[in-house]
Amino acid sequence: MKPVHECPLWEWTPGMLDDYGDRVLSVNAEGNGLIVHASEGALDGHEARASQPGSMFKPRRDDPATLGALMGLVREMYGKPRAFCRFVETGDMGSGVGYWHVNTGHTGPTEWDAWAAALWAAVDAGKPVAKTDAATCRERGS
Repeated sequence: MKPVHECPLWEWTPGMLDDYGDRVLSVNAEGNGLIVHASEGALDGHEARASQPGSMFKPRRDDPATLGALMGLVREMYGKPRAFCRFVETGDMGSGVGYWHVNTGHTGPTEWDAWAAALWAAVDAGKPVAKTDAATCRERGS
């Protein structure tokens, strides 16, 4: 699967963490996250645009705020404010063998991958791609 931050529906949102440990503090109208140094981060007090083409910044998959933001993007694109992800066990009870399933019908080996698969599928389903189109949908509540 392609990285989720390369998806045309991907948007950085405040609170997300990049894989260098830097937190997104603000976002401009185009969805470019402005990353400002956090204590554990790599930018050493500098600012950078997170989603410029070819950017070295990637979302941190194990950060709860970043995972929650990805979940929010999927909920928004599908118009399902109660979309959820659950682990489906396929091995013996308690074995931990299985996959993650989003109730949009998308799966993955991790919760992150299941949400990412759902976001990529939204592109194939013709969901709004331009940031302005997505913002218009948010304003209309659709």
